[in-house]
Amino acid sequence: MQAATLPPRFQARKRQLRGPVPAEFEAFYRQHLRWRCGRRISASELFRRYHDWAIEAEARSLNYRELRRAMENIGHRHAGSNGCRYFDVEFAELLPDVPDNFPAATFEGGH
Repeated sequence: MQAATLPPRFQARKRQLRGPVPAEFEAFYRQHLRWRCGRRISASELFRRYHDWAIEAEARSLNYRELRRAMENIGHRHAGSNGCRYFDVEFAELLPDVPDNFPAATFEGGH
């Protein structure tokens, strides 16, 4: 018996960056976040965790606008209803079996 093939819209696609992502945020993302369809995280919780990490790692902190741009360039949509949330992302400690899945392709375009 053959395994069923998923329709193309449900098959995993290679994700590519949509724009530049600061090196500091990429390091944080690889360590603390995972791409996961259907999950959401609060922008304020993400900002707080990134800010705490940046202080500990002696890295440059990002403001809300820079953080939003980085998340959008990685491919995470956001919506603001009762607070802003980012889609298709989860904190790594909640998904211990999922390895680093930051988009492999690097952005090679201008601003």
